[in-house]
Amino acid sequence: MRTLLSLIVVASLSASVSAQNLWRGRVTQSNVGIEFLKPNFTDRNAGTTGLVTTLSGAFTLRGGTALVVEMPFIFSSYSSPFGLSYDESALGNPYLGLQFGPSGSSYYGDIGVRLPLMDEHQDLARGVATLADIDRFEAYIPHVFQASAAVNFDHEVAPSLRLLARIGPSFDVSTSGRGGTNLYADYGVTFELQQQEFSLGAGYSARMILTSDAGSIDDRTIDEAVLGGYFRIDRLEPGLQARFPLDEYLRREITATYLVSLRLTM
Repeated sequence: MRTLLSLIVVASLSASVSAQNLWRGRVTQSNVGIEFLKPNFTDRNAGTTGLVTTLSGAFTLRGGTALVVEMPFIFSSYSSPFGLSYDESALGNPYLGLQFGPSGSSYYGDIGVRLPLMDEHQDLARGVATLADIDRFEAYIPHVFQASAAVNFDHEVAPSLRLLARIGPSFDVSTSGRGGTNLYADYGVTFELQQQEFSLGAGYSARMILTSDAGSIDDRTIDEAVLGGYFRIDRLEPGLQARFPLDEYLRREITATYLVSLRLTM
């Protein structure tokens, strides 16, 4: 039970900070995808396992704009040394966003919202998913409406070397009447080595809470490092990724998260 409680506490604390994924950059072709996130917990969370699955779609519109949607699902389980075990499955909070900017430009924008559909009683699923997918924690917190905006930079800075960067604000509002409003600064950078049939990259992303004066900037920031790549096989793009938390508190709970993805370009 101590393990389960630690997951729930971390999920609640992590709802104050997070980051956005820079990995795929600008949408230039309509596509649909699926990804599977598997967390690797530390010994203090022994007996807890989970899998976060996200269905996504990005659909190009006119004038350099694209509609982006995400729907997360969570599968979690817990087994204690004393024989207690149970499973939880939950639907997360869906994302609906718009990407826009002049065609051919290195700069583009993102705006989007997450709708609060997750069941508040799925505590184990919430804790597992928040730790597994810290860069999208708002997808797993009940009774929270989240909105975000960002300015992005996507440019080939050297032959076969692509730089992706993002900065922007986001905020969340409690819809239960028991919480307040939080404002964050989101930022990150990714370098990607591109070849005809595959891409490899390394990145850093972070979020700092701005509506709190508690502690230093480091105390109010959570961040992670990302390594990975994906392949191009006709219209299919299978990918692999490893995410490593840099925050000291999170490293006590999780060592890494591993991702397998598949995207189909239409």
